[in-house]
Amino acid sequence: MSVSVAFTDNPSEVLAEARDFLCGEPVKNNVMLTLLHQLIKRPAPSRHWILRTGETVCGVAFQSPLDFPILLTAMPADASDALAERLYEDGVYLPGVNSNAETATAFAGQWAERSKTSVRPVMAGLQYECPELVQPEQRASGALRLADPSEFDLLVAWFSDFNEHTGGLPINPEAVTQRTMGDDHLWVWGNDGPVAMAINSVVAENTVRVQAVYTPPGGRGKGYATTAVADLTAMLLGRGLRCTLFTDLANPISNSIYRKLGYQPVQSALRFEFG
Repeated sequence: MSVSVAFTDNPSEVLAEARDFLCGEPVKNNVMLTLLHQLIKRPAPSRHWILRTGETVCGVAFQSPLDFPILLTAMPADASDALAERLYEDGVYLPGVNSNAETATAFAGQWAERSKTSVRPVMAGLQYECPELVQPEQRASGALRLADPSEFDLLVAWFSDFNEHTGGLPINPEAVTQRTMGDDHLWVWGNDGPVAMAINSVVAENTVRVQAVYTPPGGRGKGYATTAVADLTAMLLGRGLRCTLFTDLANPISNSIYRKLGYQPVQSALRFEFG
């Protein structure tokens, strides 16, 4: 049966039409779900495509901002092929693709074939979920607390440095800091002042993501980030939420730390850049 591809620029429409599909894997689809909820709360230009085999949704694609790589749910190879054909015919600009390893690789090859552009992998990651927290063997001194508005400029600088050194997509660190601080999602580990940070995403389908875990160079190796993630995870699990995070496979230290805290691999992730 052929795959149909429907376009919409309305994130509410995506949630309405593809909710069962997306919520069938709330952890694996957490990034897309949280971004959709964020767009509904704070509208911004976006593009979305819903893929169906007959009447059944078999994949969803998301792009926002419009110069960011396209984000794909897992989907069959014939669905990603149909999507690549539709986007190419419509002249959609794509600088890259983000998805699980299998879907990202399939789409990147299909896009390269049609657009005659170069493709290169730029980041390989793992998604983890923590079903049960394992407390760190040694706790750092200090405590987890919400960021204080007086720390705004410092945290902007931390976000900028974090993004630069993790190869993240271009962001506005001031806007991210303001949004996460305003939503009470920005946390610092305090030990005679802030020494590390972490944020939690919006909750989507009872699932939440820990991200932007960062310790500035002078405070590394003291367990601040590890203990901050442990306490933030404990708090989120205590609210009855499923807790997930992503790591860069190029960073063996973070992967080892999260496994020791009880985080277990869920799926691999790849980001490709198009020439």
